[in-house]
Amino acid sequence: MPDDLSAVYVNVVRISHSPAELVMDFAHLLPGTPSSQVKARLVMSPIGAKLFYLALGENLARYEASFGPINV
Repeated sequence: MPDDLSAVYVNVVRISHSPAELVMDFAHLLPGTPSSQVKARLVMSPIGAKLFYLALGENLARYEASFGPINV
């Protein structure tokens, strides 16, 4: 893993888009604070975002097969 890559905890994502790209701001919001702090921003093409969506769905299905349903 590269030295400049670090893991961050996020519990909020804000998603916006244009015809050419999707922008996802991943943030950390603490209780009692008025705003969240953006920790990372991902900018993806629509096809890249769709592939990410499919991969996330597949991984969530595997997770639930191993650990049970995620209740929302």
